[in-house]
Amino acid sequence: MEKNIAITVAGTTVVDGEKETITTKCPGKYFLKDDKHYFMYSENTENGLIKSVIKVQDEAMEVTKKGALNMHLFFEPLKDIACTYDTPFGSIPINIYTKRLDMYIESHHIKVVAEYEMRNHDEIMACCELLIVAED
Repeated sequence: MEKNIAITVAGTTVVDGEKETITTKCPGKYFLKDDKHYFMYSENTENGLIKSVIKVQDEAMEVTKKGALNMHLFFEPLKDIACTYDTPFGSIPINIYTKRLDMYIESHHIKVVAEYEMRNHDEIMACCELLIVAED
């Protein structure tokens, strides 16, 4: 059953000791299908509309963004996974090494936390955290 949610997605990135957090709060949709939790939302950015789908299951998460920004990222604890991050300036091949992926489910609240490194050729480009909070 699909339901309306309020979703907050906060991404924190640390590069060369500089920490930056970008937070998005918007309405979205949530549903559970085949033991996979789906979060869908759209956001208007200065570069245009971005449609996002986040899929979370036991020990894995997939984040897909399409529109003004395109990316398809995979998160699985203690695995180094090749992904693509498309920007208006070109495509960037990166690897995601997930250190931690946890999901907390309560009656009207779901929280997902991922701690990961963005790597390029075994070099750490950034240490990151992704926090997703969905409330109905």
